[in-house]
Amino acid sequence: MCGFTTDHHYILISNGETFIGHSLAWYIADQLERKQGHIKSKNWRVRLLCSISKGLEDLHKMGVDVQEVDYSNLSLVTKQMENVKLVVLWPDETKYSVSNGKNIIDAASAGKVKSIQMISMYDNEKNLKKDGLLYQHEVLEEHLRESYAYGRWCIHRISFIHQFFHFWSPMVQDFRFGLPLAIDTVFPSIHILDLCDAIATLLFSPKNQSQDTMLNEGPDIPDRAVKRIHHLTGTNHCTGNAIVKVINESIQDDKKAIKYIKLDSKEMYSYFEKIALRRCSSENHKKRAMFCPEKTSFGLGDYVQSSISWVTGAVDTILTDRTESCGPDAPGFIPDPSLHLKPPMMNMLVEFFKAIETAPRDSSTKDLEELIGHRPKEIESFFNDNKNSFQPEESGDEN
Repeated sequence: MCGFTTDHHYILISNGETFIGHSLAWYIADQLERKQGHIKSKNWRVRLLCSISKGLEDLHKMGVDVQEVDYSNLSLVTKQMENVKLVVLWPDETKYSVSNGKNIIDAASAGKVKSIQMISMYDNEKNLKKDGLLYQHEVLEEHLRESYAYGRWCIHRISFIHQFFHFWSPMVQDFRFGLPLAIDTVFPSIHILDLCDAIATLLFSPKNQSQDTMLNEGPDIPDRAVKRIHHLTGTNHCTGNAIVKVINESIQDDKKAIKYIKLDSKEMYSYFEKIALRRCSSENHKKRAMFCPEKTSFGLGDYVQSSISWVTGAVDTILTDRTESCGPDAPGFIPDPSLHLKPPMMNMLVEFFKAIETAPRDSSTKDLEELIGHRPKEIESFFNDNKNSFQPEESGDEN
């Protein structure tokens, strides 16, 4: 491990080898580069922990401090907290998620890190499998509460991420779209940029309205954000029927219309296993490695500005409708099955659908909208923006 310079303060993000961890690091590093919110000093950087740095070349080029670490070694994890002021925890997608996650929380507490945000896919489900990642997220939530007690912490509960549907692109090429759910079962999903935006809002907002205090102490979860648990949902939820409808509308060819199929859990897992052997197109992989903030394109530039007026203190800003197109997903925000769809992640997605089937998450909240200052980007816009990735092919198959 390289020695850390005292000239920098760090925002630490865990598990950069995962899609969510990578996306958060990219987004936060981009915001620091733009010096958005109250981060005007050049001394702030992102430190990204990972078990393996493969696939993180784009973040290296952005100046992110990428550190490979053995999460099971509390002493090593604690050393990573040097000069860290804020931690964002996305639990790792392995069977050691609880022990590794506890070490990150304990290390942050021992290192007197000022505040911590956790992302969780748990949502009050009962009778979860003890070895499942949803249950492990529940355990980590409780450990965070106990470890930080009256300190500054919050939990962002999410259900599904729009960008996960890129894993279904090969299935659509074969004229099908399937989930292990009934066609009309409802579940929430949010855009990865809205999740990043919500976390950035709390990271970059001042604890109080004193600019001098902000410059001296750095960012902190603001006093007005006293809510501990945020349930992040969009306005409209997903169903298999709605997804098939929007895809078929974008195809505009009845002969190529896709059909919904209800899969069982084994079929869903088997499909994930097959596409995990695939790799994102070489063109997309090359773009991802070269993608840097100063070359922001693919519609991302306008979108990342969405929360700036709120962050910089304009609390009473009028909500802006940004549910319309912001362009196709940038390369850094498209999950690569070969990197991001490991067996524990496959199990978590299957477990999520099982939980939805048993106890649908059919309620919406305003938590996300209130955090980011605009309406969340809905699933219909995601599929319209990325319609070129969801086109049937006469010769397409899963293999």
